[in-house]
Formats: sequence, C-alpha cells, structure tokens
Amino acid sequence: DKEEPAEEQEDEEPVEETASQEDTDEQEGMDEQEDMDEEEEDGLFESASRKLRSEFVGPEEKLDVLHALFNSTTKRTVPFLYEFIRAAEMPIQKQVASLITQLDYPGMISLYRRFITDESTMLRLQGMMGLIKLDSDEARSVIASAINDPDPNVRRFIVNHLRHDGSEADAAAIARLANDSNEAVARVALRKLGLMNNQFAFVTLASKLEAPSIKIRKEAITMLKAMVGTDLNYNYAASDVERNRQIQGWKTLAKQSYTDSHLLRDLRDRSKNKTAK
Repeated sequence: DKEEPAEEQEDEEPVEETASQEDTDEQEGMDEQEDMDEEEEDGLFESASRKLRSEFVGPEEKLDVLHALFNSTTKRTVPFLYEFIRAAEMPIQKQVASLITQLDYPGMISLYRRFITDESTMLRLQGMMGLIKLDSDEARSVIASAINDPDPNVRRFIVNHLRHDGSEADAAAIARLANDSNEAVARVALRKLGLMNNQFAFVTLASKLEAPSIKIRKEAITMLKAMVGTDLNYNYAASDVERNRQIQGWKTLAKQSYTDSHLLRDLRDRSKNKTAK
C-alpha cells in the first residue's frame, strides 16, 4: 500500500510571533499611558503647589484647587497635601489647613489622621476641627482615640466635643479625661459625666469626691446633686477627716448602684418628694 502523503502542517510560528508582538505593543502602550498619567499628575501637583503657596491667589481659587485634587483619580493627594502643609510658611499653613476643613471627601479621614498625630499643635487642632465637621461615626472614633494628646488645649478641645450621649467610646474617653492632669480638662469631663445621668457616670463622679483638688471635688458634688437631687450633706471644702466621714454614704450608694438599676431614679424621686413637702 502506498503511504498517504503527510498533510503539510501550517507554520504556526508567525502566529505566535504576531501574538507576542501584539502583547509587547500593548504593554508598551500601557507603559506610555502610565508615563503620561504620571506626567499629568506631576503637572497637577506642581500647579497646585504654586497656587496654594501664592499670596496672590485668593481663598476661592485655592478652594477650587483643593476640589480638583480630591476629584482627581490619583492616590497621591493626601500625602501631597500633608507634606505641603507641613513645609509651608505659617500663614499659608493656617490658610490651607482651614480651607481643607471646608471639604467633604472620602479621603479626608486619612488626611486628618495624619494631622492629629503631627508634632504641630495647630495642625492637630485643625485635624480635630475637620473631624468634627465630618460628624461621622468614624470621625468621632478618631477624635476619641486622641485623648492622650500632649497639649492640654487639644485635650480640652476634644473633651468639649465628645458627646455625652454618644457611643461607649465617647463615654470611656470622657471618663479617662476626668482623670486628666490638667484641671480645666478634668472639670469639663466631669460636667459631661453629669449630663450622662447614668450609673457609669454616677460611680465615676462619686469617686472624685476623694480627689485632692478642691475644684475637682466641687465639680463632682455639683454634678452628683444635679443628677440625684441631693448632696448628702457633703462639703467639698471640709477637712480631710470630715470629708472621709461624709463620703461613706456616697460609697455605699455607688456599690448599691451595681445591683439596683432603679437607684438613681429612686434617689431623684425621693428628693422631689422632700422638695414638695
């Protein structure tokens, strides 16, 4: 039998070469596009830097620049603005940081996180103001996380803006600040505890009746009286011996509050009945 002649195989190599060339061309095109994007970004940031730094560019135009940065697709906006503000002269630093707090973009939280850990007190305060304006759960959580700020003015700003009717994180932060080494901060925190009007605040305030500072003791008993309607004849200005005797009733009530969920209500009702008589 004669062998059938083998079918001639098509040469596939040119196809592979063509496909390979197409991939190469595509990759080169992507690389060129990336280079173009980087060039565009560089141009965007260079222009923004010039305008934001200029004393001759007004606030409205600078605000437009900031909007353009946050509306762009680049991921470099937050680090650029943070480094720009840190390096800027004080007047420009204050102006741009203040303008930024007028914006509301998803990337703002990330920028404010950088602000509140910066060594500059001004930047940390600007970060706090921005977070307060955002008024989101995440923003409030970030504020509460900054209660160990080294500057008492920043801590006072924080405690003034923590919500007494807010989250557990807010309540815990307020209680922590009631122990602040700065009396002005601690007193604001004690007032916030008084507004909470719950068992947690009651126990915390009662413990402050033993504080060494007369101002802290006064603030604590004032809030307790507003909360339950009585001061149990406690005198914040009495001698140590007298105060130790007077505080025993408060200690008993504080312990009782852990098991008696109606204690505060009953104390208030008792006080109202006495007043009525």
